[in-house]
Amino acid sequence: ESWRRKLFHDFLQQDRRDSRSLRQVAQYDTFSCRLARTFYEESGNHVRSVLVGAALSTAVYHRIRKEVVPAFCKWCGQSVHADWEHLVWHCEFFRQTRPASIPQDFLTRRLGWPANGQNKAAAAVLLHHMALVRQHVLEGF
Repeated sequence: ESWRRKLFHDFLQQDRRDSRSLRQVAQYDTFSCRLARTFYEESGNHVRSVLVGAALSTAVYHRIRKEVVPAFCKWCGQSVHADWEHLVWHCEFFRQTRPASIPQDFLTRRLGWPANGQNKAAAAVLLHHMALVRQHVLEGF
């Protein structure tokens, strides 16, 4: 387990968007890591992409293509940049599969890693929602 803890620490020190945003708020948790690994092993590409930070927003895809990022969400029409936080947790287009409450744990909110003490069924619902958002975004480009 110390090896995984070291890898997590190394991830937080990288110069990538998720690492920078998680650096001050995320802590390694054996339970969360174990359950995240189980989901990774049992799931398809969309869930795996969410878990490793490869699920990108509509806004990021516009940036990758060197396009102007629209000041509105193409999915719900709101006047907001369609970043990952908006798409997964606030966009009306994706409300049908969204869990009832937004996770407080940032690692859960961004990467779908189960929160400490969260049961597997609730964690699976949350990850399924995030994977569906990723699938829609990819199909929309």
